[in-house]
Amino acid sequence: MGFAIAPLKDMKMLEKMSRKGWHLEGMSGILYRLEKGECHEYIYDYNMEEKIDKEMLSLYESSGWELVYSQAGFQIFRAEKGTTPLFTDSESKVEVLEKQRKMFAIPALVFTLLFFISAYVMVTQGGTVSLILTACLYCCSIFTLFPYLGLCNGIRQAKKENEN
Repeated sequence: MGFAIAPLKDMKMLEKMSRKGWHLEGMSGILYRLEKGECHEYIYDYNMEEKIDKEMLSLYESSGWELVYSQAGFQIFRAEKGTTPLFTDSESKVEVLEKQRKMFAIPALVFTLLFFISAYVMVTQGGTVSLILTACLYCCSIFTLFPYLGLCNGIRQAKKENEN
């Protein structure tokens, strides 16, 4: 489904791929780059900090987690199977996810509304400029709305884990 929509499913997919000998090396845009290696039972998890500092990274590494990929706004880690989870309590994960969700909320709303207005104008008025504007707004709404929805889903799942 993609990291923006279902990051937990993507982490499970990466674990499955590692068992087959394909390990996350990085990302190219929105696609995972995997490299062939020995079959290994890695577990993967993600964090959504805007910037990860050296102290936080050192804490994760001392807990057995290796930073595999980092980009402003999210990081992907891997560890040996059985390692203590990256987040030992759901509340801290919810806190990080809610902070990220707030960053996407207004842009998602604005771009999605502008897209629908532009699409309406394009259908009723026509024109090349309207078509181009609608296509641009469509892309902007997709790249803000889907991460927002994925974060909402992640928060819901973390809260559900907290209840159990």
